[in-house]
Amino acid sequence: VATPTPEAKQTAYLIDRWPDPDLPFLEMELRALRRNNVPHVAFVSHPPTASELTPKSHNLITEFEYLPDAMVIEAEWQASTALARELEVMRANQKNRPPSDLFLDQARSALMLRRLFRQHNIGHVHATSSRTLLGALVLKKLLGVSVSAAIEEKPVLSEAVIVDAFDQSVGGRSNDRALLARRGSGFLY
Repeated sequence: VATPTPEAKQTAYLIDRWPDPDLPFLEMELRALRRNNVPHVAFVSHPPTASELTPKSHNLITEFEYLPDAMVIEAEWQASTALARELEVMRANQKNRPPSDLFLDQARSALMLRRLFRQHNIGHVHATSSRTLLGALVLKKLLGVSVSAAIEEKPVLSEAVIVDAFDQSVGGRSNDRALLARRGSGFLY
């Protein structure tokens, strides 16, 4: 009797907003994933308005998973008081701290995403920008997933925070050659 094989793990793409003019190649990357049948799920924090949509991107956005509105995310945060405090302590103990408002926004989203990740059998998280990198690292702590990141040309995080984040990541992309100089083969310019 053959034992059933577990469902293949998927990759989560964390997207802060769609479309994002700071990430000009993201649409091309998502289309390449789909064309090559790479199992992935795109999670979008801030969905597009009707005026931002183009007919070309319509077939992509129908496949995205959207986070619930801020009230639902806040309710999840309030219901997870002990875990929320643990995450706040984690940030307080970091040598290089990200901005508190961005950290709290991403930590709240991560608490909501952990349930969705279990439903989609997510094993790896790709942060598509510095804005979503913090949420990816929180998910790593919560779920033990691996993390990679693509850092945009003008990141919202300091270089010190990005260095610390890359130290916890299996790969990434950046246009900062100095940042990548000390990284392994999983990091690309």
